[in-house]
This record gives sequence, structure tokens and C-alpha cells, in this order.
Amino acid sequence: MTILAKGIDVSGAQGAIDWAAARAGGVEFAILKATAGNTITDSRFHENVKGAKAAGVPIGAYHFFYGTNEAQTRAEAQYFLNAIKGYTFEYPLALDVEGQALNLPKETLLSLVQLFCETVEEAGYYIAVYASASPLNGILNGPGMNKFDIWVAQWSQEAPTIPLPYGLWQHSNQGSVAGISTRVDLDYAYQDYPAIMKQAGLNGFGKRPVVAGARVSLSGTPLYATASTKVQAGTLTGTYYLYDGVQVNGRYRVTNSPDRVGKEPIGANVTGWVDGTSL
Repeated sequence: MTILAKGIDVSGAQGAIDWAAARAGGVEFAILKATAGNTITDSRFHENVKGAKAAGVPIGAYHFFYGTNEAQTRAEAQYFLNAIKGYTFEYPLALDVEGQALNLPKETLLSLVQLFCETVEEAGYYIAVYASASPLNGILNGPGMNKFDIWVAQWSQEAPTIPLPYGLWQHSNQGSVAGISTRVDLDYAYQDYPAIMKQAGLNGFGKRPVVAGARVSLSGTPLYATASTKVQAGTLTGTYYLYDGVQVNGRYRVTNSPDRVGKEPIGANVTGWVDGTSL
């Protein structure tokens, strides 16, 4: 895989950062710790956002996960969204899954990770899951995980050894970077995330994209059998997915499962058509 950018991830543990020096020293992006649980904002998150942006360093942000049930997970996702509100991010937002979360039953953890990520996605952000190689080969290797980008932590290796595709690799926790007085995590990016965010209108850059597989939340939305009929066939409420992202007469085909996106035959996989204004 081709490395497109070299970056770091930081938290308050790195202390005050001279972002101009870090940029001059080769830092091409940074992922900043934002929050943990539903009550903790990193002591230097807002300072780091402002400093990195002033120095021209593209950023992402991450949340340390403590959730053990649906209510707590929803609360954590909302707390994270509140903390990042008003900022734009050229790199993914990420859910950091380590520590006590890995003691949950596999089915429970996968369900909560998916709930957190989908909540953040529905707010218009690009989400990734951060974890080390061991859980990504075990408890986090399960249904639904291939829907999200992966940021893998695996040090002292030539390449990550995980079964899931990854876009970010934390390859060291012992980096030395200009402008930072402590050791720091080093990362590689394998996708052009700034282009993805801007073109798709994600992470504060605008409206979510209308593309195949895009998740849409509908509530009493009129459903039509074809792209042109004026007779309403019913209504849709819940989470649906754009079948192919192709607009016809201002309408889009939707399906009720990401596994049905783009699948043939169309009649067996498409729920119906909805107006683009409802998306």
C-alpha cells in the first residue's frame, strides 16, 4: 500500500505543542484526542485544534470509549459530537476501542461500536475505528465492522496483520517530533482523506454525499413504486440506504440493508423510490 501522508496522534499527555515546528518537521496530519466517556474532554483538545489549524496541519479527532450499554453509548456519541461541533476535520473521526471495553461479550461490543459509529455518521461525519491488531483479529472481527474505516495500532511490524481493510496505521508509539517534548504516536494514512471529506461534504465541510450506500434516516417519508408515479405507495420510517445514488426525476432508490446496495435483481433488493428533498 502507498503511504499518502505521515502524521501523529496526540492528547493532553503531550503537553503544549509548537504546531508550526511540528509542521516544519514533517507532520502532515494529526488526530487529536477530543473526549472520553460522557464527561471528559481532553485538557488540550480545543487548544490543539486551534494550534494545528493555525499552522496548516490537517486534523482528525478521536473519542476513548467506555460504553457498556446502548444508553451510555448514545450519551458518549452525543458528548463527542458536542465537543467537536463547529470544527472541520480533514481526517476521520475515530472511536478508540481498547481497555475495559474489550472485556465485553463480543456480540455486545460489536453492537455498541456500530451504534456509536452510526450515530456519528448520521451527524455528517466520516468515522473510523481505532484498535490494536489483537482485538481486530478477535473480538472486533465480526459482522458490520467492514462498513467502517479501520485505524490499526501495531508497532514494530513491516505492515499490519489484520483481516480488515485499513486506512490508517499507527506504526509507532515512540516517535520524536519537532515541537513536542514527549514521545508521540506516529501514523501513516493510505487514503487521500482531505479530498474525500471535501468532495463528499463530510466532517463539517457540508451536506452528506448522495452516493450508493449512503445511510439516510427517514421519518414518514413518502414512498413511490417508480421514479415518475404520482401515487404514493406508502411511507418509510427508519434507517435506509441509497441503492445506487442515481437521481431520476428528483428521486432516489432506497433499500433497507447495506448488503442490498447495488445488488441484482433490482426488484428484490430495492424498497422503492423517495424524493431527494427528503434525504
